[in-house]
Order: sequence, then structure tokens, then C-alpha cells
Amino acid sequence: TVKREEVKIPNAFSPNGDSKNDTWHISYLDAFPDNEVIVINRWGDQLYYGKPYIDEFDGTFQGKPLPRGTYYFVLKVTVNNEIKVFKGPLTIVR
Repeated sequence: TVKREEVKIPNAFSPNGDSKNDTWHISYLDAFPDNEVIVINRWGDQLYYGKPYIDEFDGTFQGKPLPRGTYYFVLKVTVNNEIKVFKGPLTIVR
């Protein structure tokens, strides 16, 4: 069984070019290589998709920085042929 604490999903990051938290890093996700991440805005528009996700969401959409604010994520991991889904807010701080 996978627990949210096992993958350490941060609810914010700061893509401001200072080399600290410039991408959204999900700790221990490499233990679950069969994973998928979707980031959406409040209207449900998909802004990012990664399968597998490897810390590449940098707060941009179509090459342009997204405004600071709260977005939403869906993380799916497959463990023992069972899909576990984690959802929550993701804040971009600039």
C-alpha cells in the first residue's frame, strides 16, 4: 500500500530562477516508476502532463510562466497492478 507520506508531495514551489525549488520535486517518486502527473488550473484546463514524472514541471505552460497562484495536481502511481491516486492543491510562488 502506498501512502501519501511515502512519496512526499509538496504543495508549493518557487520557479523564480534561483536554482532552489525551481521545479516541482516529488520526493521518493522514483520508487514508483509507473507514475503519471497532471497539473490543471481551476477551470480544469490541463497545463502539464508527465508519464513518468521526473521533476520537470517548472511552472510554465506553452513556454510562458504561469502566474503565481494555486493550481491542482493528480498523481497516479501503479503498485502491484493497482492504481493509487493522490490529488491536491499546488501553489506557484514567484
